[in-house]
Amino acid sequence: MVPSRAARFFSDPGRFVSLSSLDIPSTSLEDYFPIDLKNIIPNSVVTFPVYYPVYRTLRKELLFARLLESGESCTAETIQFFAEKGISVAYVHKSSLKILAGYLEDTTRSCINSPHVSTDQKTQFIYRHAAFLVERVFRDPRIGHVIGDASKWAKIVGTFLQKDEMTPACLCRIFSKDYTTFTHSIQVCLLGMAFGAYLKWGKEEIAEFGVGSLFHDLGKIWIDKRILQKPGTLSEKEFSHIRKHPRLGYRHLKGMGAIPAGALEIVLQHHENSDGQGYPLGLKGREIHPLARVAHIVDCYDALTTKRPYKGPLPPYKALKLMYEEMRTSFDLDLLKRFIHFLGR
Repeated sequence: MVPSRAARFFSDPGRFVSLSSLDIPSTSLEDYFPIDLKNIIPNSVVTFPVYYPVYRTLRKELLFARLLESGESCTAETIQFFAEKGISVAYVHKSSLKILAGYLEDTTRSCINSPHVSTDQKTQFIYRHAAFLVERVFRDPRIGHVIGDASKWAKIVGTFLQKDEMTPACLCRIFSKDYTTFTHSIQVCLLGMAFGAYLKWGKEEIAEFGVGSLFHDLGKIWIDKRILQKPGTLSEKEFSHIRKHPRLGYRHLKGMGAIPAGALEIVLQHHENSDGQGYPLGLKGREIHPLARVAHIVDCYDALTTKRPYKGPLPPYKALKLMYEEMRTSFDLDLLKRFIHFLGR
C-alpha cells in the first residue's frame, strides 16, 4: 500500500521539482542528504524519515515534504509508485545520517549473504553503499566516524570476496564511463578489491585496500575545481597544484587517527611510479607500498577508460596496450601482467 501522504503530495505534480532545474542556493540543501531509493529494500522498515523537495511557485520557497515516517514499512508498491513518478532519489535530514549509515550496513550485509540475490544485484548494492560513504566524506571531511563506517563496509565486502567472485565483467556493467572524483574513487576501490581477491589476499588486506582506495583522492577537496575540470592542457603551475593532493589527503586522514597504516600509504603513494618519476616522494620499485602499487595500476586504468574534461574514454584493450607498451616503467610489471590477466578472464 502506498502511504497516503505520498499519494496526496504527488496528486499535484507541479509542486514537485528536480533540484537541478532550479537555481537553488546551496544553503537551502545543506541540511539534507540525497539517497538513491534503490538503497531501500522493498518491504523493509525504514528507521529514518524520508523526504522529497516541494517547491511553492508563488512564494518561491523550497520545502522538504516527508514521504515516509521512521518505523514505516516501505512496500514494493511504494517503491513502484515512486518509480512511476520518475523519482529515483529522495532525501534524508542530516540528523538521521548515522541511522541511515546503520541501515545501509545492515542491508548490505543481509543482501550479500542472501542466496536469493544475484551477484550483479549484490555488486550494485555494494557500489551504492560505497557512493553514500564517499559523498559523505567529500561533503564534510571532518566527519571522522565515516572512516569507521567505511572500514566496516570494506570488511563486509572483503568477507564477501573471499566467498564469491566479483568479476571485472560484473563490475564494468555498473561502472560509470563519465569521470567524477566520486565515481572514480568507487571504481578504483571495487576493481582493486576484486583484483586483490584474485591475488589471494586475505580479507583484512582486501579491506585495508578498500578503505585507502575509497578515499585515495580525498585531497582533491582542497584543489581548485577550475583546475580539476579544465578541458585543456594544464600549465606547469596548475599541474604542480594538482600534485599536492596526495599529501593533503594523507595529512588530513592521518590527523583523524582512524585509518589503517596501509590505507594511508595508498592515499600518499598512489601516484608513485616504479621508475621513480612519480610524486609526491619520487619512490622507486619496492620502496612503494605493495597496496599503493596495485592502487597505481587500477587508478591509471580507470582514468584512461573514463571520459575526462580533456579526453574521451579509451576502450579497455587500448588502455591496457598503452599501459603495457608506453607506460610500463611506471608500474610493477609483474602486477600489471597479472592485472591484464585478471581483466581478461
